[in-house]
Amino acid sequence: MIDVVGVDKYYGDHHVLKHVNLHVDKGEVVVIIGPSGAGKSTLLRCINYLETYQDGYVKLDGQYIGRHMVNGKSVETSERDLNHMRRRIGMVFQSFNLFYNKTVLRNLTMAPMDLLHRPKAEAEARAMELLEKVGLPEKASVMPASLSGGQKQRVAIARALAMDPEIMLFDEPTSALDPEMVGEVLRVMRDLADSGMTMVIVTHEMNFARSIADKIVVLEDGALIESGTPEEIFQHPKHPTTKNFVQTLSQRLSS
Repeated sequence: MIDVVGVDKYYGDHHVLKHVNLHVDKGEVVVIIGPSGAGKSTLLRCINYLETYQDGYVKLDGQYIGRHMVNGKSVETSERDLNHMRRRIGMVFQSFNLFYNKTVLRNLTMAPMDLLHRPKAEAEARAMELLEKVGLPEKASVMPASLSGGQKQRVAIARALAMDPEIMLFDEPTSALDPEMVGEVLRVMRDLADSGMTMVIVTHEMNFARSIADKIVVLEDGALIESGTPEEIFQHPKHPTTKNFVQTLSQRLSS
């Protein structure tokens, strides 16, 4: 469903992503792990072209996102085509990114009404279904500022789902949450995975990654150094960095 091919990303002279290749099948849950600063979030943002890159390309179902090849050269996709492709991809950020001057319900209905031209009644009915799905139907009329961190993140997930995306991207969705709120967000994500949603997740929740992922990929210093099943990565890692990373995490969890 998604192909990342030879993506190189620079910030000035800093080589952030180094010829990264990644394939994601329809219905697959891929978790990206690695040390801090490895380029995990940057890779995720390159998938829907929130970050530009200098070489390589990304395809969704064979269609280019952000850049495409013309006579052997990579050129930028038109804004119209890019926006059309982005509608197929939902993204959940660390910091919620809700509209704090709008009610929860309005947060969920704005994009479907404005971009998909759905009637208000239809958009609101779908929004209520999604709030029920994430366990927050009673919060429809409140303002986001009155919600806990875990509730805000569940609303953010529901808002992304309101566009009926074919794939969901999660960028450290629990990193800004208090520990007691993490579980409620992970439960929603697990339900999505169980429903067959294609997902790419950057997370530091290793137990969750081990239990939900079909495939885990490891980034180090902008390079994809290893990929495999959770058992292969956590029980039989091959790359020295993966071994050290997994060992350090195991020690931290057992302490």
